[in-house]
Amino acid sequence: MAHGNEINSKRFYWLKMDRHFFNDARIKKLRKSPKGDTCVIIYLKLLLLSVEYGGVLVYEQIEDTFEKEMALKLEEKDMPTETTIQYLKQQGLLVPVEGKDDEFFLLQAQNSIGSETKSNVYKRQKRGEKEWLEKFQPNSNQIPIESESESEIEKELDINEESKKGNKNEDESPEGARAEEPLKSYDDIMADWEVGPALRAALGQFIQHCALNGKKLTNAKLEDIIFRLQNGICYAEYGDSCDREQANEVYRAINGGYFDIKVGRK
Repeated sequence: MAHGNEINSKRFYWLKMDRHFFNDARIKKLRKSPKGDTCVIIYLKLLLLSVEYGGVLVYEQIEDTFEKEMALKLEEKDMPTETTIQYLKQQGLLVPVEGKDDEFFLLQAQNSIGSETKSNVYKRQKRGEKEWLEKFQPNSNQIPIESESESEIEKELDINEESKKGNKNEDESPEGARAEEPLKSYDDIMADWEVGPALRAALGQFIQHCALNGKKLTNAKLEDIIFRLQNGICYAEYGDSCDREQANEVYRAINGGYFDIKVGRK
């Protein structure tokens, strides 16, 4: 188990807040206790402290007691931190990890923790910048904007192919070589985006479906499809159900004879 002073530098983590959090009777009771608002803040800070470790708080024996060590890590006073932790234990919100004397699990963190690779965050930010430019500066470049009609989507794929052929000589120049991004295989792209097994299989069939109909899927288009699936349905890295749901969306496109994925298509 990773300890509290070890940081995973390859991922970002977050805590999803239930909108009914403050309506929970246990939280209402905690707020009414002496220094109750401070105790609630300490509880939230404990939840945030646990996100990198799946909701687990680790006692590293830096201090004499678990409560004092948590106060040290949270930069809070000992007394309200001890009061908060004892209350959480009494309410069954903080329980020992089975077989571990130095680990405690926060139950409310179980379904509230999310994470994402830094590479995916970077890709999303860059894609957001591109979409902003396409929306507010449509005349600044000639990047095709996705259309609602299937015929225009197919036309876009054809234009991409013709553009590659027409610019072959330019790409062979030193300037073109510097501007062109390194080519990646479909497998590499799906690995970068952490595509689940069900979605990977579905995308493999979708790629074949496009190829059999003379529609080569570009790397950029594949990344765009994965992005829309992962953000329009649910995050694939959080369970098999998300993976299968995204895969079903791809199969619907194949069965409908489409060469792009429209999230939510009926």
